Amino acid sequence: MSKKILIIIALVLALVLSACAPKPAPEPVAEEVVEVVEQVEEEVEEVVEVVEVVEEKVVEEPVEEAEEPEEEESLTFWQEMRADQFAQLVHFEAPTENYKIGVVLNTLVNPYWVAFADGYKQAAKDLNVTVELQVPQTEGDIAGQLAVCESMVTAGYDAIVLHPITGTNLIECIIKANQEGVVMIDTDGRIDKAMVDELGGEYFRVPIEYFFDQGFLGASAIVDKLGSEGGKVAIIEGIAGAPNSEGRTAGAKAAFEAGENIELVASHNADFDRSKALSIAQDILTAHPDLAGVYCANDVMCLAVAEAVDEAGLRGQVLIVGNDFIADALTAIREGRMYGSVAFSPFVRGEVSLRLAIMAIQGNELPPEMEFLTIVVTPDIADLMDDWK
Repeated sequence: MSKKILIIIALVLALVLSACAPKPAPEPVAEEVVEVVEQVEEEVEEVVEVVEVVEEKVVEEPVEEAEEPEEEESLTFWQEMRADQFAQLVHFEAPTENYKIGVVLNTLVNPYWVAFADGYKQAAKDLNVTVELQVPQTEGDIAGQLAVCESMVTAGYDAIVLHPITGTNLIECIIKANQEGVVMIDTDGRIDKAMVDELGGEYFRVPIEYFFDQGFLGASAIVDKLGSEGGKVAIIEGIAGAPNSEGRTAGAKAAFEAGENIELVASHNADFDRSKALSIAQDILTAHPDLAGVYCANDVMCLAVAEAVDEAGLRGQVLIVGNDFIADALTAIREGRMYGSVAFSPFVRGEVSLRLAIMAIQGNELPPEMEFLTIVVTPDIADLMDDWK
């Protein structure tokens, strides 16, 4: 029974006592007293009934406790990065018709380019457009990639996104596409713009990937880990003349030159080929068994270097850092076979590139460049990268 109800009963009892108390006026007749008492008793019974009803209501309808607000599910590192990239496409509008967009890639053998292609496919599904991806027979087939591009120009695409092997091998295709009225776009920043301008060609250019920065970050991770003691280091380059290889190599050399007590003892092209990288790494380790670090222009070559290091019994001595952060690289980092890899999500690059192509078709303003998050994944943050692609 609540405190409030007890107070009411006390007041009623006080009323009864008051009614029964002697008064200075003439003594009341007995019958009147009885009537007053009976009336008071009836009022008490009514109060008791009210109390019982209230008590039943309290039991039947307990007060609900306030629910604590649910905590918002936090985004993963990859999800945050992806959302940030989409936010930079300020003038993007979802298409209202099914555009046909072609994409010229380097290869579909390298896991990096497979993830890139998956990003394109996901974006096409999300936006209800058609995307077709084509590649040359091999990753370094410059002439073959040009032939693929030229065949796509006459295939009725609304736009073609270019990922050239070199800065110049698809320029001829751009000129032909201009004559056919096909929108051409470079989201790598690889194409030699000065040469295109000189030939009177036109294309959209939105640099997303910064190769020099990637090489610099990767090599800097080695320099920082070696500390003031420094040591001998090497670089495994990709294809000679390819912008991604040239830029990453230049960035790595700049980082090594700036490092304390760092000696660059070798830098060789392995053409992004694992078997070539293995042979080169074996030769370098034979000549320099005290090697302290290796930067590779992609992870496929880096995994070959890790194999050579294990064969020589030098795991733990040689810091190996690659580029692209493919799934096998994450495994190697966790197992201690690699120290790190430069990550920048080829999957999201594919999603963003398709959106840029749609913006170009629609005539919407494209960003002059994009800030695409690039980090070095080392053992201390590897556990945060499970969903990275």
